[in-house]
Amino acid sequence: MNCTSDSASYQWSKLMSGFYHNLQNSSKYSISGKNLTIHNADLNDNGFYQCALIRSDGSLRGTENPIELVIKENGGWSIWSEWGMCTVTCGDGTRKKTRSCNNPIPSGGGLNCQGLNTDSDSCSTFQCPTVDGGWSPWGSWGACTVTCGNGQQKRRRFCNNPLPANGGVRCQGEEYNNNSCALSTCAAMDKNQILFLHIGCFTLVKIGCN
Repeated sequence: MNCTSDSASYQWSKLMSGFYHNLQNSSKYSISGKNLTIHNADLNDNGFYQCALIRSDGSLRGTENPIELVIKENGGWSIWSEWGMCTVTCGDGTRKKTRSCNNPIPSGGGLNCQGLNTDSDSCSTFQCPTVDGGWSPWGSWGACTVTCGNGQQKRRRFCNNPLPANGGVRCQGEEYNNNSCALSTCAAMDKNQILFLHIGCFTLVKIGCN
């Protein structure tokens, strides 16, 4: 940093705790003429700096507008965490580890960490046991296929008690079961009803009557 005005000498100061404190030549600061150099600047050096103009008699001539110094620090990754638990208790799965962009945290407009914050890997545990399928109980009988006379009804069961797993055998046997059903005797039609049906079928041949 440098002062822009000419003077007999210069005094640099930094705003700390609400007041400007004079800076001296040290391992941190070098003041040469109107220039101020900060060595090995870090986040602690952020802040406002001011150049005071000193007359030859040592009196204060004036001060320039403060200069704000902002140290940009790019983010850095932490070390990777330990691998997490495998996603399965048997067979093949995956595991994950993480890292954080906090070593250091980006500041002063510095860049975020580049790359991914998670990593995954395959993991294997002991072989999962084979499970053969088992039938559920039979469901209720369905409706009879006729409304009168003799017909059929059906019921169903499922191979989910348990489901076959890990190369287990599916259930053996039938999924559906049929049964005969008998309802009330169908009413007989008299001659007039039969004649009416024949006339209707003759008239409506387009709908498939025989």
